[in-house]
Amino acid sequence: NNPTADIVVAGAWFNNDNIEGWLQSQSKPLNYTFVPLSDLSTSANMATIGDTVTFDDGFQMQVYKAIRTHPGNKGMEAIANRIYDNLNQGTLPQNE
Repeated sequence: NNPTADIVVAGAWFNNDNIEGWLQSQSKPLNYTFVPLSDLSTSANMATIGDTVTFDDGFQMQVYKAIRTHPGNKGMEAIANRIYDNLNQGTLPQNE
């Protein structure tokens, strides 16, 4: 309904099967802005076993082994900052 809207495609934390390359290749011909995220998937940005995670609805759980490679608080903040910076400051090149 809004043909002038800017479309942003966020990359993937887990770049299995080069999903980010595919997302970028799909974004480029449509002139969508692609924001890569997989480079943020570092141990410093991952959750730590025993951390408490609080969801939007207030539900809390502890991080366990199977989800320890998902983004922790630092990872979530890094993702949010990457997207925010791209939207508001244009710090990332579009469709490299």
